[in-house]
Parts: sequence; C-alpha cells; structure tokens
Amino acid sequence: MKGFIWWFYDLWFTALLRYTICLSRRKYIYFVDIDNTIANTHPTLLDSDLSDKERLLSLECIMPMVDLIIRNQSHNRVFIFITARSYFNYEVTRKWLRINGLPNNHGNVILVKDAKHKVDLIASTYVAHRTIVIDDMSYNHELGTVKFYDRQIYILKQLKLKYLDHHFIHKVVDGN
Repeated sequence: MKGFIWWFYDLWFTALLRYTICLSRRKYIYFVDIDNTIANTHPTLLDSDLSDKERLLSLECIMPMVDLIIRNQSHNRVFIFITARSYFNYEVTRKWLRINGLPNNHGNVILVKDAKHKVDLIASTYVAHRTIVIDDMSYNHELGTVKFYDRQIYILKQLKLKYLDHHFIHKVVDGN
C-alpha cells in the first residue's frame, strides 16, 4: 500500500509540474530548492524534540536568498520550488513559503523523493535556455562534513539551462 501511495504522489507532482511548465509559455522558469538553499534546514535535522511539521515550520529563512527571489518576481518569471521531502509535508511546505512571503500555489511547489528524482524531473521538463536551477545539491551538513550530489550536479551542467550552485548561494549570502 505504501508503494502505491508513493507512486501516486510521484505521478501527481510530475503531472502538476508539466502543467505548470505548459502554462509558463515564454517565461523564464526558476527551479528553486528549499532546504539549505532558501531555508536554514541543517541545524534542525538532529532536533528530535519537534515533530517534522513543527521543525519545518520553524525553519529560518536564508534572507539574502529569499530577498533575491522576492526582488526578481515579475510577469516573465515563474518560480517553482522543488525539494526532496516527504510527500506528506506538502501543505506545511506551502505554509512555510506563504509565511515567508514567497510565491506559492498548487502548481509551483513540487516535492520529490530524493536528489536523483529531482534532477530527473527537471531534466524531463525544463525549457532550454529559459530555465535556471538554484540548488546547493548538498547533504550531510548536520554531521559536520558537507557532501555533494556529484552525479546530479554533472547532469544539470550538461543540460541547456543555467545552474546556480552552492558557490552562487554563498556569494549571495556573503553579499559578494
């Protein structure tokens, strides 16, 4: 039964993303990661006192990144928040975006199982030369050694899109 639920949500979010991309027509499409890109997630991952919902709602914004997104909203840009989280955290994810002043609707919040699925979904839906991906593509922060999804980064760099990685995020956060 659990396998069917995961399959259904995967199908739902894939269809939702494809529909959103179709509606975007000639707009620039920004795929933006949430955890450790616009939300300071890693300090909370070892906190067992909070429920997952409470933890996600309490995440602090990485304000320079959030400000960058808010400043760049316009009629010719679509922001799609795509993050690896349990599908059951969809509404809490949308609520966190809303609380922090970020654009969110049912079509621009996409949850995926993992980094591989995220990149596969981006690769199958992006629009060449009009897609920008902002994602640190990292993990393991909470254990003290940051690691990167090297295979997924390699795939993104092979596509005809602009990939803004952890170096870009650090420049924005540091004000450089």
